[in-house]
Amino acid sequence: MTLPDHVFSRLDGLNRRAGHDIRPHLDLTIEGMRGTFGALLGILPTDGARPSELAEAMRISKQAVGQRLVEMEARGWITINPDPIDKRARIVTRTPAGDEIKAMSEQAIAAMERNWADQVGADRYRVFKEVLNELALG
Repeated sequence: MTLPDHVFSRLDGLNRRAGHDIRPHLDLTIEGMRGTFGALLGILPTDGARPSELAEAMRISKQAVGQRLVEMEARGWITINPDPIDKRARIVTRTPAGDEIKAMSEQAIAAMERNWADQVGADRYRVFKEVLNELALG
């Protein structure tokens, strides 16, 4: 089957391939692990962040982030506490278990990227990442 020749089709295909190619590098025994959980753990600063900041960074709704955070807190990967400065707000921080999952995810991503760089060549992959960063970060 031929994919339509536009960026959305290619990005979708790359996303699907990334999901497939990262699996051999992940500990799939972590019950309930999903890609969005790894993404949230990856962007969560060490000193924590408000759910609204995480939603903005991930470009998803506050409600969607909130649902994921509830699940992640139930698994013991994060804590959600009142902001000491503004008691109406909440601060999300990683737990040691969340730190371990973040580190494992980063190692898996690095291994997948090494494989991709081996496939297309280190120089081409470096340029690909530079262009991807430029477009994604605007």
